[in-house]
Amino acid sequence: MTGEKKILIVDDEPEHRFICETLFNSRGYDVFTIPDCSRLVEVIEQYRPRLIIMDHHMPGMNGADAIRMLKAHADHRSIPVIYFSAHNELADLAKEVGADGYIRKPCELADLTGVIERYFPS
Repeated sequence: MTGEKKILIVDDEPEHRFICETLFNSRGYDVFTIPDCSRLVEVIEQYRPRLIIMDHHMPGMNGADAIRMLKAHADHRSIPVIYFSAHNELADLAKEVGADGYIRKPCELADLTGVIERYFPS
């Protein structure tokens, strides 16, 4: 796996992290997962992902606040963040907080792979 294909998954649901990690690993991506935003900046600075997939409802900092924080930080604002949530107003919220895209939960596996392929073209 190349360092260029790094994806960070931030989701408090273990099954969502497992499904994403398994799917993306099987397609040759290097995946790191965390269950909340408590170490988000530290993980980004150490792991250096090329794409972040962010849940909304998590303990502590929610996805909206995390995305706002990342997009306000000069070193991290260029990392694409995909909002991945069942939030009722996901499209509007994703736009409001500066997410680069969104996927509504539950989703089809093709939705996940389609988003990834958009950011990592062959």
